Amino acid sequence: MSTPSTNIVLLLFLIVGVGNVIGKLKIAGIALGPTTGVLLFGILAGLLHFEVPPIIKAVFFTLYLFALGTMIGPGLVHVVTSKASINYLVLSVCTVVLMAASIFLVARVFDLNNIVVGGLSAGAMTTSAVLAAAQGMVSAGGITLPDGMNASEASNLLGSSYAITYLCGTFGLIVLVKQSPGIETPAIHAHRGATALEWSGKSGIQKVL
Repeated sequence: MSTPSTNIVLLLFLIVGVGNVIGKLKIAGIALGPTTGVLLFGILAGLLHFEVPPIIKAVFFTLYLFALGTMIGPGLVHVVTSKASINYLVLSVCTVVLMAASIFLVARVFDLNNIVVGGLSAGAMTTSAVLAAAQGMVSAGGITLPDGMNASEASNLLGSSYAITYLCGTFGLIVLVKQSPGIETPAIHAHRGATALEWSGKSGIQKVL
């Protein structure tokens, strides 16, 4: 009889199923969502030291990025072609600069190595593409590893630091989005309403704001 410890496919669907259930649970009225739920339960399952073949890790992570890209693509095109595109560009640049400065300061204060910094950067900004790039560089030997650490250990450390900070980054973002309607100015509210109407008109969906 197959068990999660001997059948990696069974383990995969178990983590996805339980993670989705966890994602629907609400903490102080806030649901974590399926992605965070699966990640959280995956971390707990990882404490049992299940061996997952590297090819399965690579394939499923690539599929995740593919699905994420196809989901975000239409919205990205709309943002880039909108009148407010320059505002989004400036906001993006400021966000990247602030993130880089914050990560640099934290790394210096707590004396973190470059592997931890890579995972922390990806998780704190909930940017999985950064994790994929960092793991690719580790596998290709493009990053100088800390003394006594091999590529496999570095990849695991990247994933661990990413997962922990991803949970904090996601929860913080959810709280911010929940609270933002109460702090937005009338001008921001008007712009948001106009953008929503423009988007719904293009997609053929009528919305009442």
